[in-house]
Amino acid sequence: MGITATLSLAAPQAGALTVEDMRESMPPEERVAYVSGVVEGLAFGRWIENDRDQAGMDCILEWYYGDSEFSAYSTALDFFDQHPDQHIGTLMYALIREECGE
Repeated sequence: MGITATLSLAAPQAGALTVEDMRESMPPEERVAYVSGVVEGLAFGRWIENDRDQAGMDCILEWYYGDSEFSAYSTALDFFDQHPDQHIGTLMYALIREECGE
């Protein structure tokens, strides 16, 4: 019982990462993968929310992946710089909402 309590207290807390957390704990390649995963999750959520209509999901994915220069990712990084204490998902949702509506 004591070992379980010790392990649970020492384990990292589950939850969304802030920009600062991400920058402190991930190398650049992992950051790209993490942000891409957030985008994919938000796109899938939009698909479910829209009763499996692909228009919203397609908008999100096209915005993020459509430019080979990663301009959406660069835009996200600039936005992250302005809000280092905010969660990545919250910030990406705000950018997506601006680009593709709700």
